[in-house]
Amino acid sequence: QINGSYKLEKSDNFDAFLKELGLNFVTRNLAKSATPTVEVSVNGDSYTIKTASTLKNTEISFKL
Repeated sequence: QINGSYKLEKSDNFDAFLKELGLNFVTRNLAKSATPTVEVSVNGDSYTIKTASTLKNTEISFKL
């Protein structure tokens, strides 16, 4: 199962990726400081993915 909580440990070349997207220095540093936690829960054919970080929290639910 994929149920559980996952925390970002590292993100290689993330700054270069953000720079390529056109983000400025300040925005890149804010994005790099966010260490999101993702919680995945599965109940039958229903999936919920919650992402929490210092910048933004999101939740999506869907059925397969």
